[in-house]
Amino acid sequence: MRRKALIISAPGSDLPGVKQDAENLQSYLLSARGGAWRRDEITVLSDPSKAHVEAHLSMLSLSCDYSFVAFGGHGRYNVSKRTTEIQLRSNEIMDVASLRQGAARHTLMLDTCRVLYQTQLNERMIAKAMADSYQFAESNARQIFDDHLSKSFPGIVEIYSCDISETAGEEASGGYYTTSLVEAAKLWASHASYGAALSIKDAHDIASVAVKRKTGNRQNPRAGYPRSQPYFPFAVKG
Repeated sequence: MRRKALIISAPGSDLPGVKQDAENLQSYLLSARGGAWRRDEITVLSDPSKAHVEAHLSMLSLSCDYSFVAFGGHGRYNVSKRTTEIQLRSNEIMDVASLRQGAARHTLMLDTCRVLYQTQLNERMIAKAMADSYQFAESNARQIFDDHLSKSFPGIVEIYSCDISETAGEEASGGYYTTSLVEAAKLWASHASYGAALSIKDAHDIASVAVKRKTGNRQNPRAGYPRSQPYFPFAVKG
């Protein structure tokens, strides 16, 4: 099964951790637990222009069976348009609807604030992913990931680090949400059986509990899924 991942990192001049977060997320995808993606399947854009992002997005639907798009940087919720918007280089604004372009099977991960348009933007990507600590054959992991992916129906999974009007928190070790997602995969892998997969929905649900507990319910991750199951895999165990 053909895969493509697009990691959009927009640290600008005030979000120094976003670049490292993008590298860590890439490392997770390359790891066995993350599905043993190949390096040529992952593209990382740092402080890209809107036109550059759109060019890469337009190729996803033509070049793969499963696409994974992640964004880290400033964001806001446009009240009048009732949509979340992200900020790219030179303050270029992009509607998240554009990021929904992709393969028939598509995951969109947005770790950004969703403060109301009238309020000050103040956010950074939630992404301090951990290096893979479970060593098992990448060939097996890739096959397991693809097997579970092939069983899922076409659709889009869209996950957010917080609700509308909320900010996304972080600490020195990384953002609350993405760190919690990867921690969920790590915990799950410690007791999962061979050939099993942790779905993106289950990983999000586990991470959501951790984020809510850490922030006293001030940050509430949200997600949308297809009605048909099974959902796309986020972690596998070989």
